[in-house]
Amino acid sequence: MNQAVVYVFGVPGEMRVKVGFSPAPSVRGQTLRNVEKMPRARLLYALPCASRDQARRIEALAHEGLAEHHIEREWFSVDAEIAIDAIDVASRREPDVCVAMPRGTCPRASLRAKAAWATRRARYGSAGAKKQNAETAA
Repeated sequence: MNQAVVYVFGVPGEMRVKVGFSPAPSVRGQTLRNVEKMPRARLLYALPCASRDQARRIEALAHEGLAEHHIEREWFSVDAEIAIDAIDVASRREPDVCVAMPRGTCPRASLRAKAAWATRRARYGSAGAKKQNAETAA
């Protein structure tokens, strides 16, 4: 299987991100830092896909969602969270997006778990969230 990831690269805190796909995002990051002269660029998000074709489709859908913020090529003038949301929305149209990952490590599931935990903590306090979580599991 030819796996790839859809990624968001950018400089933390800046409103300029690159949304693309690559089979090797770490190599892509080195290119950004060295060739494109962006020494502070960091990988801010990566969504593993089952194939390059799937990654290409998700990237294209994310680009469509970010079109009004387009600067040039794969660069957008948005906060990284908005770019990540665009990838998440695009990935929901691809049913097997997490197939390349070991069970339980899907980033989408992880984000849902974090959101649920934050909601419980806000509602019940830190100790209450743990109690509510234990009751739910039982």
